[in-house]
Amino acid sequence: MSELADALDDIQDALSRNDWLAAGKAHTKAGQIFLARNLYQEAAQHYQEASNLFDSIGENKLMARSLNHLGICLVMTKDSDAALDHFRKALSLLENSPDDALAVAIWGNTGLAYSNQSDHKNAIKAHKLVLEAAEE
Repeated sequence: MSELADALDDIQDALSRNDWLAAGKAHTKAGQIFLARNLYQEAAQHYQEASNLFDSIGENKLMARSLNHLGICLVMTKDSDAALDHFRKALSLLENSPDDALAVAIWGNTGLAYSNQSDHKNAIKAHKLVLEAAEE
């Protein structure tokens, strides 16, 4: 069975057991597979589902990670406004559950979203935050 089929089976299995954490992780895995195949809309759907599931059980770091990946999918499909909304939400979730590496990744992706909008001033600000973190 393919890796994608396994992930989709894992989603159904976890949902049937009402195991929202496992279902969220399985949606994340499916999102990763679709993202690797440049199937951004399909990946975005799975990352959105993962985010919703993680939100329902208060898993802020996992939700922030899912929102970051969802934002990446949106940047790739040129929906930078929506991507920026997801990046902002992801960063706000990390205020109470710090994860410096994830925050740096989100800031880098935020810079890409601003760059897609030709908002170079904000893109530079976001990328400077990434560089400052790298220097620490």
